[in-house]
Amino acid sequence: ILEVCEEESTDTDLTCIVREHPMCDEAVCAAWKGSQSFCSRECTGDGDCPAESTCQTYLEFSVCVPNELPPPLVR
Repeated sequence: ILEVCEEESTDTDLTCIVREHPMCDEAVCAAWKGSQSFCSRECTGDGDCPAESTCQTYLEFSVCVPNELPPPLVR
């Protein structure tokens, strides 16, 4: 996912979403504002996400982002 983040990024806080990732049960893999990647799901609002996450939008695609993000990506 690091390569996708670098291709999509417009700043140093890398954010990206891979919608069809084979390693995630719900097929969505994301990295948010420099975090390591994590499996997620699509959402339309916070109610679609687990209690410890919120629905966030990136490039017109919304995913559940944990309130406590994984550690930063290592470059």
